[in-house]
Amino acid sequence: MHDFFSDIYVGERYYYVGSSERLPNGDELVHGRRGRVIGLASDPLLWSVRFPGNEADADVHFGLLSSRPPPPLHNGFLVGDTVYYAGASHEFTSGDRLEFGLRGTVVGPARAAEGLTVLFDGNKGNSQVLFKHTAFSREPPHLPGGFALDEELYYNGTGKKFDNGDRLVYGWRGRVAGQAAGDLARTAVAMRFAHNQLTIGCYLRNLTRDPPPPLPGGFAPDDLVYYNGSSYSFDNGDVLIFGERGTVVGPPTLASHAEGLTVLFDGNKRDYQLFLNQLSREPLPSLPSGEYTWHIPGFSKIEETKLYSPTFQAGAFNWTLLLYPKGDDQQGQLSLYLSAAGSATLPEGWARHASFTLTVKNHLEVATRSVMKRAQRNGANNQTRVG
Repeated sequence: MHDFFSDIYVGERYYYVGSSERLPNGDELVHGRRGRVIGLASDPLLWSVRFPGNEADADVHFGLLSSRPPPPLHNGFLVGDTVYYAGASHEFTSGDRLEFGLRGTVVGPARAAEGLTVLFDGNKGNSQVLFKHTAFSREPPHLPGGFALDEELYYNGTGKKFDNGDRLVYGWRGRVAGQAAGDLARTAVAMRFAHNQLTIGCYLRNLTRDPPPPLPGGFAPDDLVYYNGSSYSFDNGDVLIFGERGTVVGPPTLASHAEGLTVLFDGNKRDYQLFLNQLSREPLPSLPSGEYTWHIPGFSKIEETKLYSPTFQAGAFNWTLLLYPKGDDQQGQLSLYLSAAGSATLPEGWARHASFTLTVKNHLEVATRSVMKRAQRNGANNQTRVG
């Protein structure tokens, strides 16, 4: 008898290429073992196969039978080898668990990609162990830093927020869940914190067995503060602006800022270390504002490509307006900019923040030909005009 769909012949011997498993009656299916096909099972996709050493015939899916021996397992592993899980602890909906140091037995190749199928002690189902994504070893693993699985530790680093809502907060207590993944395996451990969904890899230097000291100045993580220093801009586009609100995320990491805090300001990409005298607990008063009108007679007859207004003062700073009557590009559209006056003489690293409105008013057709543009911009030594 021959089944054309599966290309299996009754009476012929085939290799079992699935993962090894123990059947309910105590018999075994062993990866690479050869058995004789007896006939079709009750399911048309299953064949009854008689393997040596088993008491009863086993029903096997046709896709797990091959006329050729299965290829060797990757990286020199053999069926029956012992391996140890070295990643972060994880619990499945089935009740099975993976814990750092848990011992398992290789039962076959992984279903996809390079890896193994492993039955870990105490689990009902097999686990897919992929070489690129799963931490495991041939020998019992040890955590870096001398820490132990499930040991309680405190986080003493800078606070962080993650896309899924999980957080790291200075002073939080958590438990060691295993070895950190990937490049962090030697310098970090995976930590599980009560308020988080997932484990987080934490550097050893940011973990202590004792609670970390209080933050300077009586501040606490998540306190709101306001910047009261001089405005400053950074190459990544971040700015420190007088009166800007921020959140305390931890202690400083620089010795020069020992009496300070690390703060993440609204709208910035990263946090910054500041002295206590640069921060206020209370909102700061608004900076002074001003208004200036630049009258340009005979505007339609202007031949110059650009014009500067007289210097004027607004918000305690000196400014000029820069006008391109026919535009500063090839489009030929009028362009108007607010420019920091005397920018070449300002100190290195200077920065200003301005909320402003630029209006071009056509006195002949006020309603239809006037243009108003509102903006909020940061001017700095690498951007002297905004508009």
